[in-house]
Amino acid sequence: MIDQESIEEHLCELAAIDDRIKKLWGLVGTPEFNIRESGCAALIKIIIEQQVSTKAANAIWNRLVAEGFISNPLKFTSESGQTLRELGLSRQKVSYCRNIVSLSSSGDFKFDDLNKMSDQDAITTLVSLKGIGLWSAEIYLIFVLGRQDIIPADDLALLIAAGRYFDNGERWPSKLLRSESEKWKPWRSLVALLLWHGYESGKI
Repeated sequence: MIDQESIEEHLCELAAIDDRIKKLWGLVGTPEFNIRESGCAALIKIIIEQQVSTKAANAIWNRLVAEGFISNPLKFTSESGQTLRELGLSRQKVSYCRNIVSLSSSGDFKFDDLNKMSDQDAITTLVSLKGIGLWSAEIYLIFVLGRQDIIPADDLALLIAAGRYFDNGERWPSKLLRSESEKWKPWRSLVALLLWHGYESGKI
């Protein structure tokens, strides 16, 4: 598991594996990494982040927080779809959030069970939920479960950053990032964090 306290120790191990990662760390610095609280709200936040900019996702999230949907997720099932769409959620995302809230509140889906699973089993369990694909599951594993060896190779920002740093500036295809990441095991999540940090800070 990775957290802010241990991240530099693990980055030292990763830097010893690949000199390019050592130089990347020197270029972008140590990323800030805060584990999100496990559960329904964390997965809803990831759904909001699907296929929108960070700025747009944060704006929608803040509206939902202000209206009490995050402190009381059952509001997703009691309020009208129109209300949720006015707060910025698409029709599909309203459906996804309601489904997750219903499964969680009924006990049919237990988020705590994910803590005991292997990476692959946790991903398989998450993608069985409506609206949760591989990217969303991998993001949950990194930012909620703190798993150390995940590379979300379908993430657009990661692919752009990898192309800029490792290559000639062309965005990497997902297949290339997945194959290259084999050499970074068991710390692939840290490479993702470095690349995201470099991309968001404008240093890559």
